[in-house]
Amino acid sequence: MMNYLYRYKNKLFYIISFIFGASLSSGLLSFETNGYVNVIYFLLFVVVIPFLVSFFSLIFKRAYATSSLAGVFFSLGALIAIVFILAFKYVPFGWSSTMDISSQKFYDVLNYFAFWKFFCKECVVSLDVVKLSHYPFSKSVDPMTFGKWWKFLVASVFFYGVLFRFLIYLFSLFIKPKSIEFVSDEDLDDFKEVEVSYENKKDKSLLDGKKFRLLGYYVDIDNLDIKQDPNAKDIVIAVKSYEPPILDFFDFLDEVIEENPNSKISLFMVGLNEVKEKDVDMWIRKLIELGYKDIEVLS
Repeated sequence: MMNYLYRYKNKLFYIISFIFGASLSSGLLSFETNGYVNVIYFLLFVVVIPFLVSFFSLIFKRAYATSSLAGVFFSLGALIAIVFILAFKYVPFGWSSTMDISSQKFYDVLNYFAFWKFFCKECVVSLDVVKLSHYPFSKSVDPMTFGKWWKFLVASVFFYGVLFRFLIYLFSLFIKPKSIEFVSDEDLDDFKEVEVSYENKKDKSLLDGKKFRLLGYYVDIDNLDIKQDPNAKDIVIAVKSYEPPILDFFDFLDEVIEENPNSKISLFMVGLNEVKEKDVDMWIRKLIELGYKDIEVLS
């Protein structure tokens, strides 16, 4: 059961993200203060913070494709929830802040980030609506005025949540996340050797006569002196035999499998001067444990 869950963990991650986004959105739309839903809360937790998380993960090269796509599902869940709720329920929106923020300044900020105003003017909240929905409200305000925020909120979730985060996901496919190596002072010389002396001379002959594309998981494949065919269907992934197979590697392996469903995938062990049998056994056991029965280990 655990192996089954692990193999489909990405799909479960997407489903959970979608449900969480929908739950957060519907929860905020149900949380009324003084008879209105504060648009500042909604924009902050559903649009601003999720977008900044995705944006900075891209900037600092931590935009793993799986987590980036999960962010898209989060925003998609939030979008569907807000559209569904507003279609069947009247939700009054307003805004307030302890800070001295005038209606004009708040409107200017919203208008500045509402870039869709150039092709969807109806999706931008007007200055009059911003003024009239500033708490405390005037008793003479038409209650329907508080509902005129909905187009702006839907556009915000769609463009900054779904669309922009999907673009960030596409960029993340071309960015290799930074690897973190923990090295003690005693192992510093060995660490330097790791970077320059990948070897597996005994097993290179196993690749003779085969057509394959060579990928490297934190291995500089240019130093391996192995001929590959960039147009080949089958794939060989070079991995460090002496490092334990961590979950991050299997995320990478799952992406390769998903993108190449009809390809035979093999792992090519590289080590420090030689590949130790106990290290290869460790990789084989882990592959079997997680249900990767079709992955060949070249050793």
